[in-house]
Amino acid sequence: MKTYILLAWRNIWRNRRRTLITISAILFAVVISVFIQSLNRGSHETMIDHMARYNTGYMQMQDERYADEPSLDNAFYYDAELLERAMAADARIEIVLPRLETFMLAANGDAARGALVLGIEAEKEHRLNNLMDRKTGGRFFGKTEEAVVIGEGLAARMGLGVGETLALIGQGRFAMSASGLFTIVGTVEHPVREMNDRIVYMPIETAQYLLSAENHVTALLFAPERVRQTDAVAQSLRSVFAGEGLRVLTWPELMPELLDFIRFDMAGAYLMSSILYVVIGFGFFGTVLTMTLERMREFGVLIAIGMK
Repeated sequence: MKTYILLAWRNIWRNRRRTLITISAILFAVVISVFIQSLNRGSHETMIDHMARYNTGYMQMQDERYADEPSLDNAFYYDAELLERAMAADARIEIVLPRLETFMLAANGDAARGALVLGIEAEKEHRLNNLMDRKTGGRFFGKTEEAVVIGEGLAARMGLGVGETLALIGQGRFAMSASGLFTIVGTVEHPVREMNDRIVYMPIETAQYLLSAENHVTALLFAPERVRQTDAVAQSLRSVFAGEGLRVLTWPELMPELLDFIRFDMAGAYLMSSILYVVIGFGFFGTVLTMTLERMREFGVLIAIGMK
């Protein structure tokens, strides 16, 4: 075997230029393929992280009817006892974050736009997604302040700024009328463009009063200590709250369209890598074929003297 390896090594370097070109082509293909895959995976992880932290959470507890009918009528009761039980369900839970979500008409004297209104606890929201660091003007509201922070895109579309008044008109829980005037105390740049053009944040207690949903939330978001613990923590929560009309969903269940997009995008990357490898493979085959053909006379002599 040692002799075979020595002969093979010498044969490779019989033509140094050809060998270096072949090695360079293979190395180029591998590096480019690894770069493309890494770029795709990195962008997908960033996309998932932004969507999970700013939109659905890595896990979300909601009323079992909410997925089929995402209405305030299917909000569920939330108090300190439920929060304590949720935190105690699994030691790996890092953050529990209540949200009250609905769509309303945002208007001023000149324009009106559909808006996604989120009632949040600003400090907990900041712990999950560093929301306060994305502030572009003004400040964040107090816990019970009748004020809002809006997306920079929505502010630009409606020609609004800090200190101006925003009217919100919609429907509260059980068809109650919901409308009010709120002072814009700040603007944020949301990392998801669609959200940036329609998001309105307000204190959760103010949102509950506006929407006649006192002590109710549409979702309870959970963040584990590590993302890979998501499924295990979700299973613990399901065990604790089984039979109470609540269900716990993980981010792939909450964002199936995003998961499908990622799979499609990865399939395209794999296809490009496969084409690249096939092209380089034919180049490598051509090198081996050339090396063989240029030594046909030598092989004939070796066979003639009795070698296999």
